[in-house]
Amino acid sequence: MSQRELDPLPPERFQELLALSAPRFNFVPQPSWTAVSRFLSELTRWRRAMNLTGDLSADRLAEHALESILGANLIIHGARVIDIGSGAGFPGLPIAIARSDVRMSLLEPRAKRAAFLRHIVR
Repeated sequence: MSQRELDPLPPERFQELLALSAPRFNFVPQPSWTAVSRFLSELTRWRRAMNLTGDLSADRLAEHALESILGANLIIHGARVIDIGSGAGFPGLPIAIARSDVRMSLLEPRAKRAAFLRHIVR
C-alpha cells in the first residue's frame, strides 16, 4: 500500500465511503455516520504511530465500521457490553456511536492503544 493511501482522510471523505459501502450491508445513511466518520478520520491520523490498523485502506476501514454497526443489531436494547481487546476501537466504538441505548465499555491492556481510545471517547 502506498504512503498516499495511508495518509489521513477528512471525515467528509469517510462519509462518502460509508455511503458507497452501505448498500452491501442493506443500510441507508444514518445521522450517526457523522460521528463514525470523525472516528475513522482520527484513526487514520493515529494509526501509523501506534500500529492500530496495519495497512488497511480507507475503504476497508469504512467497511469495518459498517460490519461493526451491523453486529450492533444483535444486541438487545439497553444492554451492557464490553469490548475486550478494543485496540483501534472495533467493534465497540461504532456500536457505541450507532446505539446510544447500549452501555459500551472498552477494555484495552496496551497503554498506547488505551490512550487512543480515551482520546476518541473525549
